[in-house]
Amino acid sequence: MTRGWGLIAAAAILLLAGVLRFAAFGETPPGLQHDEMFKALEARQLLSAGDFRVFYPSNQGHEGGYVWLLAVSTALLGANVVAIKFPAFVMGMLTVALTMRLGARLGGRAVGLAVGGLLAVSMWGIFVSRVSLRAGMLPVFTALLGLCVISLVRRPRGLMAVAAGAVMGAALYTYTSSFALWAAAGTAGLIAVVSARGAWRRTAGRWMLVAVIGVAVGLPMIVARLSDPEASTDPARSPAH
Repeated sequence: MTRGWGLIAAAAILLLAGVLRFAAFGETPPGLQHDEMFKALEARQLLSAGDFRVFYPSNQGHEGGYVWLLAVSTALLGANVVAIKFPAFVMGMLTVALTMRLGARLGGRAVGLAVGGLLAVSMWGIFVSRVSLRAGMLPVFTALLGLCVISLVRRPRGLMAVAAGAVMGAALYTYTSSFALWAAAGTAGLIAVVSARGAWRRTAGRWMLVAVIGVAVGLPMIVARLSDPEASTDPARSPAH
């Protein structure tokens, strides 16, 4: 498949994904789920009272990243159902595009188009793109980190190390299981350093930079998790709001 036809196919997949995710948007599924309401109220509080937090203690506690996105969406589109669900649509589309790119980097253009096409029509992919939950942010950061790690393994560069660290740190503000990305990136870095042989020092330096940037970007969330009682997801320790 030529590059031109590959781009046309990728555009068609994204168009299909967009249509399936945007048709009857805000109406299917009907109404708002309780977690959607929690986040929407926190976003309105952020806009009206400046209640910006790294970690919100309500609803057993959760990271602030999705609330920030909802606040931007509400400011642009108004206080309505479409504004509440729009970040999920954006994250869903980015997931399809980035997964397609990641598949292409790992297995070639045909593989990328195949995984992108499957994700575009997947029931779960479509559903998550229509329900405004913070978990929908994590696949975007997973795919981004995967692309950064592949580039870093194949051609170690300082700029890509900074990008990988920034993605790792920012992922902590999305969903609790984002900590697993740190383990995955650490394993990839260890394998890269061990297999680098004569260039292991230069390679190790790039991965150390990933770790430093990741900690620097994610430090507020790390501190909140370790020291703030409100950052616990244990209902016995989190205040009811």
